[in-house]
Formats: sequence, structure tokens, C-alpha cells
Amino acid sequence: RARSGDTTRRRKLLARSTDTNRTAMPSSSLLLVSATAALAAAFQLPAMRPTAARNTVGISMGLKVGDEFPATALRNLGVKGKPAILFFYGADDAPSCSKQLKSFDLELPGLKQRGVAIVGIRNDKGAKGSDVGFPLAVDEGDKLRNLVGIKKDLGLLPGRETYVVDSSGKVISVYNNQFDTEGHVSKSLTALNELPQGVQLMDFRQIAGVFGINLY
Repeated sequence: RARSGDTTRRRKLLARSTDTNRTAMPSSSLLLVSATAALAAAFQLPAMRPTAARNTVGISMGLKVGDEFPATALRNLGVKGKPAILFFYGADDAPSCSKQLKSFDLELPGLKQRGVAIVGIRNDKGAKGSDVGFPLAVDEGDKLRNLVGIKKDLGLLPGRETYVVDSSGKVISVYNNQFDTEGHVSKSLTALNELPQGVQLMDFRQIAGVFGINLY
């Protein structure tokens, strides 16, 4: 009987211990969650917040889709009245820029066949020379960049921005990425594929020009 009593007492003590642990667990969990939340809040600097993360690369866009590209610029670049790719970059001899130039140059035969013009634009400091088969314009003093509204990436690098315009001068695609040089090519081709094909690529001024009438 004594042994039976001891066993009963042990079972009661074990039950009490188990109940105590069960009631204590939620408090421990709440403390852990609270501590974790406090640490997260303490170290949540502005640059780590989701809204700021979208701007960590420092990209600032110029014109947007649907805007009219400055008509004077189109005329000076020799592409007024034509569907065109106009891409701004840093320097001819920069590794990423020369890669982008070559990538666009590979697409030149197909672009010519479709009547699409292409012009690369850099400032006088970046004009080092290139053997691509399309025009490279010199933007003295970044006047055209400023007119379009292209800011520097990260506050330091010349914005790498590509515009595709239709024959009326309306912007149909904008791509700004300092590091994805191939994306500038692929995005431009995708935008051009959405344009009407054939004679519809020409506006009435181009058609009039075929008959010797200058409407520009």
C-alpha cells in the first residue's frame, strides 16, 4: 500500500509539472515573437523597406510610353517620320556599351528591311569611335538627355535608356536598365513587332515624299 501511495503521489506531481509547462509555452512563444518583431523594427532602415527597395538602383525615367518624342530631336537625328530605335548610352569603348552596340548591329539587316531606323546617342566625352553600321549621334553637353529628362543612374552613371518611336514620333516603348544590355535589344524588337506591318509603317508624309512632295 505504501508503494501504491508513492506511485499515486508521483503521478500527481508529474501531472502538475506537465500542466505548468503547457501553460508556460504560449507565454514563451509570445515573448519570442515580440522579441523578433522588436529586432525587425529596430533594424528596418529606410533602404530596407519595400517602397525604397524599388529605388535602390537609382533609376529615373525620362519620357514614358504614349509621350511624343521631341520633334526637333527626331529631325536632327534624321529619323523624323520613321519608326525608330533611339538608345542613350555612356561611351563607345565602355565594355557594356560596346556589347550593346554590337547587339543592335546584329539586328540591323532585319531593321532595315522593315524600314526601322536606329541611332545610338552619347555625349562628346563618350564619342570614342565604333564600326557599327548605324549612325551614332553626339549629344553635346547632354542637351538632348536633359530635354528628354534622362537622369543619371545612381547619381553617377549616364542613364542607359532606349526609346522606340512609331512613325508619328510617339513613344511605344521605354527601357531603362544600366546592366541588362541585351534587354535593350529584345525589348525594342518586341515593341516593333507590335507595330502594324508593311506600308502602315509609313505615315502620309513619307508616302507624299515618294511622289516628290515634301510635307515636313
